[in-house]
Amino acid sequence: MKKLYLIRHAHTKDNELKRYSGYSDTELSQTGKEQAHELSEFLKKNVNVDKIYVSKLKRTEDTIYEYAKEKEIEVKKIEALNEMNFGDFDGLTLEEIENKYPKDYAEFMRGKAMFRFPNGENIEECYNRNIDAFKKIFSESGQDEEVMICGHMGTVRNILSYLLVDSYDLHWKIKIENATISVVEFLEDYPIVKTMGYVPYDFSLLRPHTTKRLRKER
Repeated sequence: MKKLYLIRHAHTKDNELKRYSGYSDTELSQTGKEQAHELSEFLKKNVNVDKIYVSKLKRTEDTIYEYAKEKEIEVKKIEALNEMNFGDFDGLTLEEIENKYPKDYAEFMRGKAMFRFPNGENIEECYNRNIDAFKKIFSESGQDEEVMICGHMGTVRNILSYLLVDSYDLHWKIKIENATISVVEFLEDYPIVKTMGYVPYDFSLLRPHTTKRLRKER
């Protein structure tokens, strides 16, 4: 692999309603559709990749569809690139989680980085799944190939953390907005982060993500 483009999917209806959206197959919001269009316009003019990979969740394919169609590139779907599985919390707002699962909510709000979502995953499991998929993509890519992965905030965070420190340690320290571009160049197998979270659309479309601050585990 010569260069890697990491794209987070565009804004979704679940994002709009502030619902936890992991494995739930939410659609792009109207804002997201506009973000995806402007993202694709930027990519069409500036980026030529050899391969495109997305998760099995339609919001990733919908984000990159216009660009892939223009460039006539087959989009390959890989379930292991999916966002973290939020289990029972998936599709719910924080208020709904508190009402339906008060004990799990209280544990979640303690802010432990290794919190396991009930009937879902913790960060380590999600990281291992994402990185197993990335390693396979990397091994199948030619040395001069440029590759695009359109995934989720968790996916992008995990891959960047893996490339920088070979663990999930940086996951919670990376913030990636919707429909943004991160670029990693490879000097042989040595990764160099060239761009992180570039916003290729008008800032009036930006819907900044807010993250609960994690308390330090003692």
